[in-house]
Amino acid sequence: MQPQFAKRSTQPLRPESYRAIARRLRRFADRIERAAEPKSPREQATLTRLIHALSKFARITAARHNRLWRQ
Repeated sequence: MQPQFAKRSTQPLRPESYRAIARRLRRFADRIERAAEPKSPREQATLTRLIHALSKFARITAARHNRLWRQ
């Protein structure tokens, strides 16, 4: 038996979703900007984690956008 409703992840992103993505990207950018001048190895690690998290979020978001618009 098939589910009654399709999963959201298989449907195109809505305009509200793109706005939410933009807000989240801005928050990442703000946090990276605040951490941009690390003075200790711990602050450098924080900066590295932020950049990694941003790249992962951007990669997943881009893949979803591309996958749904190629259909």
